[in-house]
Amino acid sequence: MNVQTKIQNPKGEDGYETDFALWALKQARLIEEGRFAELDIANLVDEVESLGRSQKAELRNRLATLIEHLLKYEYGIQRDPSHGWLSTINRERYMIGQQIKDSPSLMPLLESFFEEAWKVGLNDALNSFSIYERDRYETYKLELPSTPSFDVEQALERTFLPERES
Repeated sequence: MNVQTKIQNPKGEDGYETDFALWALKQARLIEEGRFAELDIANLVDEVESLGRSQKAELRNRLATLIEHLLKYEYGIQRDPSHGWLSTINRERYMIGQQIKDSPSLMPLLESFFEEAWKVGLNDALNSFSIYERDRYETYKLELPSTPSFDVEQALERTFLPERES
């Protein structure tokens, strides 16, 4: 990778605190040029660790969104929005798959994130129902399971859709 991009801060500042984008480019250039002694090691370590945390957070969020829409698809009485739910289900499955493909070390975390993601997804589904199907909200609170009714493998399976109540 050749970091030749020339970005300049009009104030002439390139510090971590004053212009993050410029700081990051400068660090990349220093690494590329082998000028390791000039690197801002402390902030580089923080940023690399932060990348790992943000990857995990994204995975948890995508899993929660997937669960939310699977629950809405399964329990939602109004069928008009079901095309949107299916679209979101498919997108989240694809994006989770891409994230795992890019960072295979995240795969074992899916199982451990699932229960927490279930709670978030359930809460988000209930919030959505409280807005769009307000008259059935109390029924949804009783019907939607507080513990998972499908597992992470099913949730990620391309053809899986939970059985809808008739």
